[in-house]
Amino acid sequence: PSTQPIVYSSDADFAILTAKIDQVRAWGVTQFGLFFDDNVDALLAPEDEAAFPTLADAHAFLLNRVDDYLHAADPSARLITVGTHYSAADAEWQAYNETLRATLHPSVSVLWTGDLTYSPTITAAALDPVTESLGAAPMIWDNWPQHVQALEGRSADVAGATQGFLSNAVLNS
Repeated sequence: PSTQPIVYSSDADFAILTAKIDQVRAWGVTQFGLFFDDNVDALLAPEDEAAFPTLADAHAFLLNRVDDYLHAADPSARLITVGTHYSAADAEWQAYNETLRATLHPSVSVLWTGDLTYSPTITAAALDPVTESLGAAPMIWDNWPQHVQALEGRSADVAGATQGFLSNAVLNS
C-alpha cells in the first residue's frame, strides 16, 4: 500500500520539514526543492481531506508555507517544485496547474518535463499551454533518471519560454 510522506496540514510535519531546511541552510544553501512527483496522487490523511478540496490545493498550501518560511530568513531564497502532474502525458495536468496558478506564490518555480515524462523534444510552442495554465513560464526538468542524455531536441527558442533547465545527474558505472 502507498503511504503519504507528509500530512500537508500538519504543524508537526511542517516543523520536521523546516528543521531539515534549517540543517541545509546552515551549510549555506539558499535554493530548495520540494518534489511531489513520486507521491500518491490523492489526499490520504483525513485532516487533509477536510482541509483541501484537491491535492493541488494541499501542495500549494505547503509550498506557500515553505516559501514564506524561507523568505522570512532570506528574502533571496528560492523554492522550486515538481508536482504530481508534470507532463502533458498526464490527463490531469491542466486542472492541477490551474489550481497552482490560483493559489501558489509566483516566486515558486514549477518544473515541467514536456509532452512526456522523458521528453526527447521540447519546443517553445509546446510550452505555451503550460505557461498559460500556470500563469508563468515553467522550468524545464530533463528527467532522464537512468541514462546520460545530452540536451538535444530542444528548439532554439525554448530557452526564452522557460525559467531555466534542470537535469537529473546520472553516473554510468
